[in-house]
Amino acid sequence: MLRALARVPKPDDDDIPAIREARTMRHLSRLGRVAYGAPDPRVEVAELMIPTQSAPVRALVHRPKRTASPPRLVVNFHGGGWTIGVPETSAWFASRLASRLDAVVVSPTYRQAPEAPYPAAVHDTWDALRWIDANRDRFGAGAGSLAVMGDSAGGNLAAVCTLRARDLGTPDIAAQVLVFPAVELDYAFASERIHADGPLLTAAGYRRFVERYLADGAEATDPEVSPLRADLAGLPPALIVTAAHDPIADQGGAYADALAAAGVPVEQLIYDRAIHGFIGMPGVVPQARAALRDTVAFLDAHLP
Repeated sequence: MLRALARVPKPDDDDIPAIREARTMRHLSRLGRVAYGAPDPRVEVAELMIPTQSAPVRALVHRPKRTASPPRLVVNFHGGGWTIGVPETSAWFASRLASRLDAVVVSPTYRQAPEAPYPAAVHDTWDALRWIDANRDRFGAGAGSLAVMGDSAGGNLAAVCTLRARDLGTPDIAAQVLVFPAVELDYAFASERIHADGPLLTAAGYRRFVERYLADGAEATDPEVSPLRADLAGLPPALIVTAAHDPIADQGGAYADALAAAGVPVEQLIYDRAIHGFIGMPGVVPQARAALRDTVAFLDAHLP
């Protein structure tokens, strides 16, 4: 798998269309079908256009075909360095989560750099989250709280949206799941040096993502860019998932420590022999299935 990944364009390349095409082709290839898993057959997957203040954004809706009660509601933001992601990259995880948790999992996309740098992604994900919460009846979900999750850049956006929801008092977020999240874009932790040449994501590639995302002069120290710098008190319980061989692994650990120091219930899970992006590779990384089980257990305990 790693040898195959080594043949595709790297995130630090500047040919963004080529990188996006390569990611799409990886998922469509024979190896991709084996590596990235298939949606749960007990779950329907449909596309939906969600209105935002800029323009509608596409979303994938993962809905159990059979449910004994109004399903729970989870909003999931995909990764991709704020640059190259699509909801399909987390479709396996989202559909399995929907099935095992008896939840509707909505995965919206958002405008991405370099065409639309910060704050476009924050605006779109926040608008999408509020629209999903206001249209629960469309998904068959009952009234009440929801969960927010995201991986990598999506973990950054999920953390930012959770902070906004706390400050504004809505939506009511019961739990947050942040998977190898990028939460501090200004400071380089030790893992960035130790795993600088990490598979799939290198330290140089990560820094190129950050440069593109902040291309309009945004400050990396802004809490809506680096949520680790925000006041974290009063946030909902959090699950932080990190991979041992990931350049940004220490960011997740630092966020877990900061949440705990702020009095927020938090659980951090570090998966050994795992790389950045591992939760989307269930066919070749056994820890992806373990992370799914652990995420289901966490959300089952915190979602009404």
